Amino acid sequence: MLITAVLTASGLTCRPQRAASPAASAGSNDGPRRRQPNETPLQPPSAVAYDFLWQQRVAITYQGRTRRFDAALQKRGDTLTLVGLGPMGTPGFVITLEGETVLFENHTGRTLPFSPRYILLDIQRVFFPWSATGPRSGQIDGERVDETHRAGRLVQRRFQSTSVPSEPPIVVDYDGWSGGNDAPRWAHLHHGAFGYQLTVETVAQQRLAPAPAN
Repeated sequence: MLITAVLTASGLTCRPQRAASPAASAGSNDGPRRRQPNETPLQPPSAVAYDFLWQQRVAITYQGRTRRFDAALQKRGDTLTLVGLGPMGTPGFVITLEGETVLFENHTGRTLPFSPRYILLDIQRVFFPWSATGPRSGQIDGERVDETHRAGRLVQRRFQSTSVPSEPPIVVDYDGWSGGNDAPRWAHLHHGAFGYQLTVETVAQQRLAPAPAN
């Protein structure tokens, strides 16, 4: 079922709010951010060449607490949508990236531990392309990105700040690749500088037919 159908069935096709800009939210208490002015830009959703819908289980450990939730992640055209699901499978929050615009809906009654933009950035760090297929290192937007591949599969990705070389890296480890799947079963992100861990289990995945042209 497409995410739009899930939202419609739940009666939560509400008016999304534009998320705060990086500069405006830099001093907020909505979770860790990369230090200014070294702000890593988001990639457009179209950086992924195909459309997809993934069902996932997410665990975030930060400041001694672990939060878990089910999620649906969909990329369709130039729109990326993350839906965090509540205990009854209804949408708790929705984060949407439309081109360069971040939109946010929150129905949980609680403040998220991280800003919507930062959540999208972690999704892209883990699942978006940062280099061509194969072992490669390069500098992208003030960070050195190193990828390790084995048997044609990505097994680790490291992001190291070039402006603050002493800062611990962000490390993503991948496990459980299967067949022609686009995402591994498990992805584990550890942010050394901010001290949080993110584990994403992709339990179901499918490619979607291209969205019809307007």
